[in-house]
Amino acid sequence: MFGLRLRTPCRVCVLFLCLSTAYAGRLTPRSDTLPTLKWKGAHIGTVHLREGALVYEDGVTEGDGVAWGSYSDASNHPSYFGQLRIKTSDKHPDIEQMRAAGFMEGVLTHKRINDHVTNVMAWVKEQTDDLEPIKRWMEAQDEWAHRMAKENTTAFWQHGALILAQLDGLVDGYLSVAPVETAFTRMDLILVNGLGDLLDLIPALNPKARPDWNNMTAPLMLATLSRSGHCSALIKVNGDLTDIVFSHSSWFIYAGMNRIYKHYSFALTDTEVTASNRSSFSSYPGVLSSLDDFYLMDKDGSALVMLQTTNSVMDPTAYEGNVDPHSMLAWQRVRIANQMASNGREWADVIDTYNSGTYNNQYMVLDLKRFDPGKPLRTGLLWVVEQMPGLVARADTTDQLERGYWPSYNVPYFREVYDLSGYE
Repeated sequence: MFGLRLRTPCRVCVLFLCLSTAYAGRLTPRSDTLPTLKWKGAHIGTVHLREGALVYEDGVTEGDGVAWGSYSDASNHPSYFGQLRIKTSDKHPDIEQMRAAGFMEGVLTHKRINDHVTNVMAWVKEQTDDLEPIKRWMEAQDEWAHRMAKENTTAFWQHGALILAQLDGLVDGYLSVAPVETAFTRMDLILVNGLGDLLDLIPALNPKARPDWNNMTAPLMLATLSRSGHCSALIKVNGDLTDIVFSHSSWFIYAGMNRIYKHYSFALTDTEVTASNRSSFSSYPGVLSSLDDFYLMDKDGSALVMLQTTNSVMDPTAYEGNVDPHSMLAWQRVRIANQMASNGREWADVIDTYNSGTYNNQYMVLDLKRFDPGKPLRTGLLWVVEQMPGLVARADTTDQLERGYWPSYNVPYFREVYDLSGYE
């Protein structure tokens, strides 16, 4: 178990629980530490824009770069999480910043990306006897998302375009340095980024891959649920309301133990549609989201914390007509919401936009702006959002937190989600 008490205006205490992984990092990226990109044994570099092409310069974090970065491998840290920090420059358009940020990550972590994709793709291939329908669905989704981002100028699609640009940059950066004979493809990286979505996409597209819930014994059902779940979480206030604690534990296959804790500091200039430029989160090589999920947003921005646990879909009819490639994957909507939303209600609205019906989770959004030590809890402090195919339920659950704590353990909270998912 790892614990961290942070001195912030809210006196928030963060507790990191560990089963197979351990989380380590700051509550929020602090402005006075962001310029410091170097850790023990860190690899540093800069991404420049040269005649329309991104170029990586090793060992330099100065000059006219679009992005700067630092990566320190897991063996340098007691947590055995690698540490990645990426910054971008406001002298360049937002879309170029995000593409350069992805490019930087692809270059700095390409060796660990090879390790992680090798391990995880072996697991993915064990989950289905035919991966081609999954690849076709993902390819259609990727093409649709890029087209929509190009054709639309709403706030959602502005940020959608930024997240897709970061993914494109990640692929380009990785392929620019990975040995040709062992390099993975763009589709491989798309699948690994959408690993959580595959937990639902595989059974939705391949009936033979669905668990036979109706004919399971109770012990077998519990074992299957434990494998389909990914994490648990707890949010608690102490008796005199002077502290709030939030914790998260995550588990997965041993082959998924290549971990990186990431710190992003973007300089997005469209402040009217951007609530938070900076975030810290637990993650994996080559993955642009947390997947666990555990996110901390900038205390000078939205000051949101997002935790997530996974719900199972035990009624396969819920997938029918509700899993369409003309949608945004869960990891994409989460990243968009984290950048756009300034409170829990707004965060829920973003998640409800173009619901893919994949990676169906309970999201807990904690708004630390609304926590006043020693005073009654303010409405809007905790929002809970649950997604299933065809439905996103949400509510301000601060009143539940007033009773002492909010637990989350891979079981739906909202009755409608509970029933329609097949838990009844």
